[in-house]
Amino acid sequence: MARFRRLGPKSQFELLVLAATELAQGASLKVAEGVAEWAAAILGVFLWSKQLEIALAVAEHRRDAVHACHGVGKTFLAALLALWWIASHPAGTALVVMTAPTARQVRTILMRELGRLHAKGRLAGRVTLDGWQIDGQLVAIGLKPADGDPVGFQGYHAAHVLVILDEAAGVPKALWDAADSLISNEGSRLLAIGNPDDSRSYFAAICRPGSAFHVVGISAYETPGFTGEAIPDELRASLISPGLGQGAGERVGAREPAVCRSGAR
Repeated sequence: MARFRRLGPKSQFELLVLAATELAQGASLKVAEGVAEWAAAILGVFLWSKQLEIALAVAEHRRDAVHACHGVGKTFLAALLALWWIASHPAGTALVVMTAPTARQVRTILMRELGRLHAKGRLAGRVTLDGWQIDGQLVAIGLKPADGDPVGFQGYHAAHVLVILDEAAGVPKALWDAADSLISNEGSRLLAIGNPDDSRSYFAAICRPGSAFHVVGISAYETPGFTGEAIPDELRASLISPGLGQGAGERVGAREPAVCRSGAR
């Protein structure tokens, strides 16, 4: 990936590189630094350590599942990674396909966040509530096929496809199967993000040890408000805090071992 001009206070960029350094070494460090620098230089945003871990997972693993508590920036990160995916691959070779349990969630939450970050970074092309086009070419699309119509999720091909399932616990199994068919080549990835709310969901099943997914968990107690991780004040204000997070953190923490446990645990 090309190097990008550093924007913002030097101290913020140093924090960003420090977070990347704590995550990985060697080639992995280069990926983490690349995502972090791109986010800071192009979008003017800071990624904290768990967000960098997820970005690194997408670069290294074909299938990733992220189970997390509320208030950690899941949809923000999904939109950012969609933009980064297109920016980090040669023009015309990459495509992002995104979905969520309802059409409202796709259009007014996921695509709206992608459009906000796209505008913030003054990126190429035009984003609508349906997709992102550059020079008339579709590079990202938000879809919500009928639950029983996986065919509506098929037929999208590129050398580098990133499929994003937001609020993944509510996505039916048939659409998971359709999504998996889009990542049949080595250069493609599937990222599922959600809350571990329903132990009966397919999302809960793939988050358990032994699945084909690389699993990343984020409890309230792993967020900067609880760990003291150094992050910019404006980011801290947007994340779950100890005052608001005690109840939610206890609920998620109590359920994670049974519902959505990382293979590393």
